[in-house]
Amino acid sequence: MGNLSKLVSSIGPLRFMLHALTLIFILLSLFVGDTVYYTGWRMLSSLVVPALIPIIFFGMLLELMMSTVFLIDAEEVEKKSRFKTIIKIDLLLVAGLLLFWVPVLMRLLNS
Repeated sequence: MGNLSKLVSSIGPLRFMLHALTLIFILLSLFVGDTVYYTGWRMLSSLVVPALIPIIFFGMLLELMMSTVFLIDAEEVEKKSRFKTIIKIDLLLVAGLLLFWVPVLMRLLNS
């Protein structure tokens, strides 16, 4: 079994997809310019993706809250360790979203 499949099986496929999508959106923040485009493919990076950021952000906060609930409820040491790792990943991704997207959104709203 490869490292990626071990990671997916340890944190779960839906959580992995949410984490991967969040990471992709963090990386997409690097390609957003200062101009808002209303036609063509550039509209994707200047309108569509910034509109999806609040949804992903609040989805990650919900994921963080539910992982904390599962951590509190877990009795086995292995499960507690698993959820602590998941919470650390969630916190890093939420911080990344804020760090990369707040300046971009402020720039787009002021243009």
